[in-house]
Amino acid sequence: LVALPSLFALFSGEQYFNLHGFLLASPFVALALWPMSDGTLSTGQEQTAAPHPISPRVWLQAVTLLYVGLHTLIISILSGLGPISRHEWGQRYLLPAYPALVVLAMLALSRIWAGDRRRDSGGVLVSVAGLATVSLVLILVGASLNLRGYGAMLDERAQVVAWQGLARTLPGRAPLVTDVWWLPLNLAPDFYTRPIMLAEGDARLAAWARQMQEKGVTRFGLMSNNLSVFSGEWQKSTPGVRKDGSVQQAQGMWLQSYVITATGR
Repeated sequence: LVALPSLFALFSGEQYFNLHGFLLASPFVALALWPMSDGTLSTGQEQTAAPHPISPRVWLQAVTLLYVGLHTLIISILSGLGPISRHEWGQRYLLPAYPALVVLAMLALSRIWAGDRRRDSGGVLVSVAGLATVSLVLILVGASLNLRGYGAMLDERAQVVAWQGLARTLPGRAPLVTDVWWLPLNLAPDFYTRPIMLAEGDARLAAWARQMQEKGVTRFGLMSNNLSVFSGEWQKSTPGVRKDGSVQQAQGMWLQSYVITATGR
């Protein structure tokens, strides 16, 4: 149940950058949910024996599952942040649980092996072979997703570097406006060289251009991943704004330079 969706994500042809899912990226830790019973055989003397203290393994499993449960309750359900708290931002708060879950998964494997050794020798080989195969598949899927993530990170880094280079082609300290809310996060090094502003939609872009015109700004750049914005209605309501040169493109992002005349002609 855990391995199949992970395998689907691993071999998916979609070029995704983000993979949301706690077990999806590391299916091996699902073994941590194996029952806590050690599978010891009854001797009939348990009634007179002194009670055993709770083992460190049981404590670790209880604390880890409590942490995951509180995360689900507080971060994912009660935070009020909507789906983003469950599927994206919420996942990062579960990172501290991974090391404990790996330990618990390894302990689960040892308990399964110990239980198989007490069974008939004829079924031991089949059980161990099945356990080893499933465990190896889970580990390899997680490792392969990690490698795929590393490759996606390199691609994304190259994309961001290209966008930063595109922004730097804008001359001087000319303002840069965009209708893509997340783009300024990727242009952080350019914060020290020019103003970067957000204006989404024709109405906001037109109002922004008029404000720049009133402040005496003579040049600005518009950067977007939507090519149609450069021929949008906002330009008709902002006389005095004209294109300066042709639009430039880098890794799916476009930049158009504009000139503003104070006379509006």
